[in-house]
Parts: sequence; structure tokens; C-alpha cells
Amino acid sequence: DQLADIKSGTVMILGIGVSKYQSSKIPTLKYADRDSQRIVKHFKDRYKLSDDRAMLLTNEDATAIKISRFITQNAAKLLTKDDTFILYFGGHGAPDVDGTSNDNDGLKKYLLLHDSELDSLPMTALSLNNLAMLLEKLPCKRVVILLDSCFAGTAGVQTLAKLKGLRVSEKSYKNITDMSGEGRVILAASSENQVSLEDDSLQAGVF
Repeated sequence: DQLADIKSGTVMILGIGVSKYQSSKIPTLKYADRDSQRIVKHFKDRYKLSDDRAMLLTNEDATAIKISRFITQNAAKLLTKDDTFILYFGGHGAPDVDGTSNDNDGLKKYLLLHDSELDSLPMTALSLNNLAMLLEKLPCKRVVILLDSCFAGTAGVQTLAKLKGLRVSEKSYKNITDMSGEGRVILAASSENQVSLEDDSLQAGVF
């Protein structure tokens, strides 16, 4: 458990979980909000984090403005180079046609938030491009991104690869070999053509 063996600095976690969507066009999920609560509680308890270092944004609170505000105001100001920032997202992902995509597939990848609209993704959802730019502003050496979402795997890795010193889990991205450096990791629940699943017997997402 590499995350459990952090020796120096401290941890900050932002957990985002969206089960309920404002748009009727986006299917409801059963456990995304609950999964994010569990993740945040785990790290908060394990590292005895104060409230300003453990943020949970679920459903109505999971908006692009609140996510951006926490990263640029709380995280960017409180973190030091020896700290570790963990971001967990549980919810739907969606692609949109974009000829400038970094992934060379003509698609831009988005994480759907509570108020996202499928016909207006650039304005209402969080693109992986924007997420990468937000995280790039952090002063800490270690950034861990946990994405429990479709389109979180290989399809979006080149977008997030703009993070300096990115390292990618080999289990999820066996075909990604052009990554170097240390301290920045992505773990994804699904690869390019897979669907993230929920399991009623576990009452949780299958990460």
C-alpha cells in the first residue's frame, strides 16, 4: 500500500462523488457519492487530517466552481513540496467531439458534475484538460488521481500526461510507455473501452 507509506509531509484529499444529476438525460448512480465519502473518511482517519485538508463534494456540491476553488485556494496555498495531494472522482464520464484533443482521437474527455448538461459539456462539465491545468499549479511533489469513471482510462491519459513527472499505473495503461519521473500517479477504474461498474452486493463501485 504505497499511499499508506508516505513518510514526509502531510496529505490533502479532495473527494468528488456524483450519484444524482440535475439533468434527466444523465442516469443516476447508486454509490458514487457513498464511495467518495468512504475514500475521504479513510484518508482523514488514517492521517488525522484537519477539515481544511479533507474536502468532500457530493451531488449538489460537486460543481466546477467549487472544485476549482478548493484546488486553487485551499490546496495551492496550504500544500508544500513535501505534501501529497489526492483527488478522487466517482461519477459519469463523457466524450465530446474536439479536433484539438490531446488524445489524437478527436474527442475531449469530461467528468460529469451535478449540474452538467450533455449538450453543453465545455461550459458545464470538468474537462481532463482543465483538471490537468488545475493540478499543475500545485506546489507538492506527489499527486495521486483516482478516477472511478468511464473515459478515465487510456482514452484520457494523454490529456492528463501534461502533468509534469506523471507516472501511470501499469495495470491500467500497459500500452503507455512514454512516461517518466516520480510522484504523480493515475489509477483508473476502467481502460479505454471499458465501462465502470457498480456492485449491489458490495454497495459500492467496482474500482
